This record gives sequence, structure tokens and C-alpha cells, in this order.
Amino acid sequence: MNTLSQTEALELLPVLVASVAEQIGARVLLIKGAVVTGHGLRAPRLSDDVDFMVEPARFEDLVARLTELGWRIPGGDVPSVLDVRHSEAMRHEHWVCELDVHRMFPGFFADDADVFEALWADRSMITLGGIDLPAAGLAGSIVIAALHALRVPDMPRHVVELDQLQTYLRDRASDQTLAEVLALIQVTGSAVPLAPLMPSLGSVPADESDADRHQLQQWRLHAAKGDTRAVAWLQELRRQPWWRWPFAILRALLGASEWDLRKNNPQAPPGRRGVWLARWWRLRDVVPQLPKAIALVWRHR
Repeated sequence: MNTLSQTEALELLPVLVASVAEQIGARVLLIKGAVVTGHGLRAPRLSDDVDFMVEPARFEDLVARLTELGWRIPGGDVPSVLDVRHSEAMRHEHWVCELDVHRMFPGFFADDADVFEALWADRSMITLGGIDLPAAGLAGSIVIAALHALRVPDMPRHVVELDQLQTYLRDRASDQTLAEVLALIQVTGSAVPLAPLMPSLGSVPADESDADRHQLQQWRLHAAKGDTRAVAWLQELRRQPWWRWPFAILRALLGASEWDLRKNNPQAPPGRRGVWLARWWRLRDVVPQLPKAIALVWRHR
């Protein structure tokens, strides 16, 4: 079987996932990527993956059905900083792009089911592969795009994306859109994480004392970690009983999947030598991050 090109995959994979979800009676929303571009929030860009949010109660069902169709969750990748893994990154040998299936999205502090219902009520439709698909609406796309950018706020691309969102809200958004975004922020409990966006909405930042302390701590740690993968592994150690630490540490040092290793180290040569070189480069990058990671985890404990 021939592998699809990146452009073809980004056009057709959303159709496949929406069809699979419909077959099992699950509601899904296409988010980010083509949806953000379609709403005029950013210039067109070739994405690396396709992102869907699924109603939380059907998350496991959708992942299981996709697994039956040949999609796999590679083992050994970096764990989540959050207590609950917010999505599963799935890969297929005949699809060149990754599929991210989200049960929730970091930065939404309200109940996951309530968040999905609010986003579903705001949904729009996008046409891909000649098929109309349910997608995040304008307000939902603004909120999700802002949370995504603020999750790693120091990344140059995210700085640009957040600036573009703020410019859109100040200069182009209608009063109705601003009101809908503010209402969605309140319903989804994302006012505190989105504090930097609030002035562009004509509002003042929320009082942090109103937010759940544990959720706020996790958000701050997630947003502060940047490219520090060691933070995620330290959080994983905190969640594990002490007798499993040796296995977790070995997994952190050597356990990344070949796909992930080659994605982050495209210069690695083919074959097993390339895989072990990539593992060494990963180890070389992670170890110097440990002091910063320990400090971050301690500060946001």
C-alpha cells in the first residue's frame, strides 16, 4: 500500500476519524490546525498531526476502535506532567501524520464533560475531503489556540501565535465574538490560565484564589516546563511507588520509541546504530535539565 503524502493525510485523516466516531456513536470535534486557519486566526501551515476532542465518556471506545484499524500508541514516550493524560498520540504505518485524540485539554479547569458540551454547543462545520465535519467554533478555537500557546509560552512560535490572537481580538473581532469568548472562558473554567489574553478581551484577569489549587499548580508546572522533559519524568516518579522507580528511570533514559527518537533527531543514520545514537543524544540533552526540572517541581509542588 502506498503511503499518503502529508497534504493528503491532513485532508483525509479527519474524515476517517469522524466516520469511525459516527459508527460507534461518539461525538468528536476537529480542533487546531485547519480549523484555526479556517477561522482566519493564523496563516495556512502544514501541520504535523491531526487533533480531535472526543466526548470524555467515549474516549476509550474511540481509541479502542482506532486500534482495531491499525493505529498504535507507541510506548516509551514522555509521560504527562498532568495527573491524567490529556490525549493519546496515535500512529499508523500508512499515515505520515500523527493523530492526537484528546479526552480534555490542559487549561480547562471545569469538569471535562461540561467543557466538551460547551465546545460542542459552539461548534462549526469544516469541509475536508469533500465532507462536512464537526469542528471547534470560532470562540472555541480562540480559547484552545490561546491555551495551546500559553502551555509553552516561551517557544518562539507560540509567542507569535499568541500575539496574532491578541491582535485579532483587539482589531478584528466583533463585540459578539468577544462576548462569546468571554462566556466560554467562564463556563470552561479557563479564566486563570488565560490571564494574559483577558486585556485583549476588554476584561481584567481572574482572581487566582477562585481557581482549584491543585489544578492551578499543575497548570503552572505544565506551562513552566518548556522543553524540560525531565519535569514530566519527575512527576511520573512522584506518582509511582518507590519500588517502581528503577524501571521508570530506565524508561526515562532509554525507553523512547524509535519513531519519537527519529522525529526529534532527524540527523540519526538508518538502522540500530542510528537509534542508539539518538538515545545517547536524548540522554545528553535530558541530564543537564535535571537541576532546572527539580527546581520547577519543588516550586510548584
